[in-house]
Amino acid sequence: MAEKRAPQRTRQLTPSRPNDNRLADDRAGRGSRSFSDARDRNGRRRATFGERMREFTGRMPLVGRATGYGRRQRRIDREWENASMAGNWDNAEPFNDGPPPDRYGGPPGGMGDDEAGVGGYGRPASSQKRDRGKAGRRRLRDRNFSIKVVAVLALMSVIVGFCCTQSTLQVVNVAYAAYDAKAQVNALQALAKGGNVTDTSHLTEMQTRLVTLNEDLYRLQSAIPSQVASTSTGASLNHTLTMALDLVQAGRYGVDAALILVPHLKGVLSSVGSGATATPAATASGTATAKPSPTATATVGPTPTATPIPGNVASGGLTMDDVTRVQQDITYAGVLAQRALTERQYVNDSQLRSIGLGSVVSILQKLDSVAPKLPTYLGYANSIMSALPDLLGITKPAHYLFFDMDSDEMRPTGGFLGNYALITVQNGKLIGGIHLLDTLRLDCPKGLKFCPPQQIPQQYAWMNAFPQSFLMRDANISPDFPTSAKLIMQKYQQESGQAVDGVFMITPEIIRDILKLTGSLKADGYDKEVNAQDLQDVIHYYHIVDRGATTPVNGNTARKAFDSQLGSLLLHKVATLSASQQGALMKEILEGFGTKDVQLYLTDSRVASLLDTLHMDSTIPMPSGMDGIMLSDTNVGATYYSRDMEETVKDNITFDSKGNAIHDMTLTYTLPFINHLYTPVYGDSNGNKYTWYSGVARMIVPNGSTPINGNYLPDGTLTAMQIVQCNISTYQPGIPPCGLLPAPEAGHVVWAVRINNLQVKDPTLVFHMKWMTPNVLKTVDGKTEYNLHIYKQAGTHIAYDITITPPSKQQIAQPLANPLRTPAKATPGTSVQFTSPSLVKDTLLTVTFVGS
Repeated sequence: MAEKRAPQRTRQLTPSRPNDNRLADDRAGRGSRSFSDARDRNGRRRATFGERMREFTGRMPLVGRATGYGRRQRRIDREWENASMAGNWDNAEPFNDGPPPDRYGGPPGGMGDDEAGVGGYGRPASSQKRDRGKAGRRRLRDRNFSIKVVAVLALMSVIVGFCCTQSTLQVVNVAYAAYDAKAQVNALQALAKGGNVTDTSHLTEMQTRLVTLNEDLYRLQSAIPSQVASTSTGASLNHTLTMALDLVQAGRYGVDAALILVPHLKGVLSSVGSGATATPAATASGTATAKPSPTATATVGPTPTATPIPGNVASGGLTMDDVTRVQQDITYAGVLAQRALTERQYVNDSQLRSIGLGSVVSILQKLDSVAPKLPTYLGYANSIMSALPDLLGITKPAHYLFFDMDSDEMRPTGGFLGNYALITVQNGKLIGGIHLLDTLRLDCPKGLKFCPPQQIPQQYAWMNAFPQSFLMRDANISPDFPTSAKLIMQKYQQESGQAVDGVFMITPEIIRDILKLTGSLKADGYDKEVNAQDLQDVIHYYHIVDRGATTPVNGNTARKAFDSQLGSLLLHKVATLSASQQGALMKEILEGFGTKDVQLYLTDSRVASLLDTLHMDSTIPMPSGMDGIMLSDTNVGATYYSRDMEETVKDNITFDSKGNAIHDMTLTYTLPFINHLYTPVYGDSNGNKYTWYSGVARMIVPNGSTPINGNYLPDGTLTAMQIVQCNISTYQPGIPPCGLLPAPEAGHVVWAVRINNLQVKDPTLVFHMKWMTPNVLKTVDGKTEYNLHIYKQAGTHIAYDITITPPSKQQIAQPLANPLRTPAKATPGTSVQFTSPSLVKDTLLTVTFVGS
């Protein structure tokens, strides 16, 4: 990066006094380690980097004291000061206080040759004494290793303060550090690797380490002589240190925000299984609001007026004062990070390389790759911070609906809504715990045979399972999650009278992830244990054996009593997980947004917009100019066979002369026999076995798509769906085994077929579609580009096999990027293939065509 000339800036330094006792303890506890035995061409032993570093840093007045070279320090300080003022560095006496500490043994392998000793350092003491008068004090250029220590320490703090991620901190391991600063960086690295994001003791220690590292960097910066700082190379080093200090401060503010929020969030985890019903009154926050004065000021951008200190948890929960402080912390961190990036512009990479700081430059360039994204990330943080008072129930109590879906009985959002819980949050605290209830208890309070009539809306009449009973449990009718969530909230308010602020859903995959952490569970009064492997089988077993019971159990229906007990037991286990296990669980939940095993909708427009921007809202946009497909299944037969169904989508895509995509697609459905735990008892009270699957398969495509050789439906619309094979063994008079039907989806075109009573081990069903999606090719950098977005339905395991053939007179650009590949026995460029035995998440395929 080319150097820009920066205006002269001064930073008022008031470094704290070193903790001499801690440093003494650190020195006393060091172990023994031998030095490397590099030799020069005359056979004399060359000094290691560690020896030269200690020799030079011992002459630095502040660093010398911090590193323990205390003897004759006042005289050395005087000589340093006199030499600096006189501009004469040749007569100052070298400092050599005995052998260097044995805990640092020089550079790792591969670095000794180009950083070997100069001028005789590392030779026997007698040789050093003879040569000392000849060599005198070395020039600044010859002392570049000490400068390297200063710069590397700065860059370590940059990494730690900016993001504290394991992958970035590993870069630090190749660099050198000195004494206390190195100890702080190593400790921060270990804390970051631990991943205990919910452990306040780790956060507190991280904050303490950052404070100490900040003081070390101030001491190092203040030790650079003015003669060095006035050179262009010295200016680059100074800007690097200033950048590092800003980023360490940014990290401190970030950790302070976490120290305020995390204890409350952890408190929510600890109370998920609570049976408390009391709603505590809000109390004044116990969080400290006074902060010490800043230790530095600068002229670029606004300067925070306080230095962060760890927050405390108020017994009455999170308050507006706490949230305000968190918002300020995030704002200050953003200002400091932006200011640090401004400093980066004045660092000359070539000059750093010229004094042996190539490794520092590589770290700087890694930060350069993050810099363009920083304003976006800060925008995300500010959106969340502004929404916190509403989300955490500070302005008023917040209410959310929670569902654990049954993906064995598939519905568009990922499963049947068999259980729900109303979650209330006030002042960042969970009120009353989480208690799962049967949705039947809400929808049909007098029993299934007495459900209040609710006519199904015309646009959803394709489901037609219970046309006179469209209640909350049926409202997740669209695979576009915000669409379903809004309808669920509407139905819930109609049936309960309670308005809610959002909907949260999980699939059994997340519960399996929890069980992998907690181990198997056994509910009281039930003889079968539940583990990650047989979760759904055990749940369904008790649904079946208890289906005839009518006496409510603990306020729930008898057939869902097991779900309630298991849920309570599971949530209690979550509350008692260790910090590292809770961290692992949080990671699984975040990954669940990508796989749609976790889906969230909030009425707060700020959060909804952020979820949309991050593609975490489970929508199916299919914008104009981009192709897309989504197979969505809806189980309307209320049997547990969705998980057993084997589905394959095979699509051959070509292009016409107008740039339209031509799809030639085949769907296959096979229902094999799988012996489940509940299979022997899976039937009605008369002994009739449940062996069928009834459902609706919908292929959702972009708006404007038109069928090729389509069929007219009773409502006059065209469909591309054709029935190729549907040999269902149990045929019911008046009900066709397969039938075409309209099944609209707002903003999209849908080809749909209804499957009626497909039996276990029946022949495979085959459906075929051919259609055109317009204007899907676009020109990018002089090349033709095609984008196909494949959307996953939550809870499914559908296989995809897609082949794309280029337009006439064009070929597919090589090399291909994953997950694309050349089909077997095909010439590269003639076509490209994507295969997936089970689509895990939404997948975007981008294919580039070039002229032949």
